[in-house]
Amino acid sequence: MNECDSGVARLTTLADAVDAGAAIIAGVGAGELTPLEGTDLIKLVEAFAGVRAASDLDGRVARLEQALTGANGAATCKCR
Repeated sequence: MNECDSGVARLTTLADAVDAGAAIIAGVGAGELTPLEGTDLIKLVEAFAGVRAASDLDGRVARLEQALTGANGAATCKCR
């Protein structure tokens, strides 16, 4: 099993990261990857997941800020 077979090269969503992690663990269990190779690949998946989660959060915050300020930049929320 190489990086492409494990799914690492095709990560686009957090769900992909979960699938890749499962494939890597299965590869180690089947003897297709050494434990060291599996650990290295899992580290890549973890890094991707962290970056993707931060990017997703940034997008969510930006959309909330835009919804609160409206198109003109003035706050439209009437908080008590």
